[in-house]
Amino acid sequence: MEGLCEGSNEPAGSSKGICNTESTRPPFDVNRRMVNAFVTMGKGHSAMEQHCMAMGMAGLSSPSFNSHLIKLTEENKLVRQHVLRNAHSAVRRAHMEVDSSISDSDVINIGVSYDGTWMWTYIKWYQSHKDAGVCEKNFDGSSNAMEMKAAEILWTRSIRLCNMRYTTLLSDGDAKTHHHLQQLQVYGEGIDIRKEECVNHVAKRVANISMRDLVSTVKLSPAAYKIGNRRDKRRLQQAATSTSENFKTSRKKLRLSKSVTESRKKQQEGSTYQAGGF
Repeated sequence: MEGLCEGSNEPAGSSKGICNTESTRPPFDVNRRMVNAFVTMGKGHSAMEQHCMAMGMAGLSSPSFNSHLIKLTEENKLVRQHVLRNAHSAVRRAHMEVDSSISDSDVINIGVSYDGTWMWTYIKWYQSHKDAGVCEKNFDGSSNAMEMKAAEILWTRSIRLCNMRYTTLLSDGDAKTHHHLQQLQVYGEGIDIRKEECVNHVAKRVANISMRDLVSTVKLSPAAYKIGNRRDKRRLQQAATSTSENFKTSRKKLRLSKSVTESRKKQQEGSTYQAGGF
């Protein structure tokens, strides 16, 4: 795509350059955006090269792609720091509104949610990672051990980075991470980390158990699948309906139980709990 200069009617660049004092030839903004688009989709230089070939476009070389990628990483780090500062300030303001005795320099106790998720297609990822020749591996162990180690890093630096203690942990039913943090005593003796259950995770486990019971009690024979036996279909529908009703009932009970527990804690601990549970 080519544009014409309004004054001289001569060809002009179709994309503005990025302000860059390190180079006499600043990169084009469209190239930076192209790299950012493919990285956002989880793709790299090879995917962008194939896209350009299919579109009949001139693509970026691998060194140029990596140069843009480095700049994007630096910019994203600055954005992340800005977002975290705003989040820390918002949390602190909310606690100060509840408890006027809290000052800007005080270490406050807050509640956080924590869970870990890891890449399961490991073999395919590892091969491409190995072929690239660049590895930033910093941990050896299982996924559960990695989740505990990540929590250890986050909790031990919370006071240093944001002047806060994560004293309430909202997570799934796995108590290994919570037990690990309690053993470490990251905030010293006398300051425990309380664990609260996620209602959605509990409800999901109840549903999974119900579905396993459904599979074990209602088994359709291969002939029934082919013929479509009405009786077996009716039994399956009834069991599925029962499972759905049990699932909804369990969610209602969990919500009611959580509401009662919250009310009791607020009555017992007053504004201190309200601030810590933000």
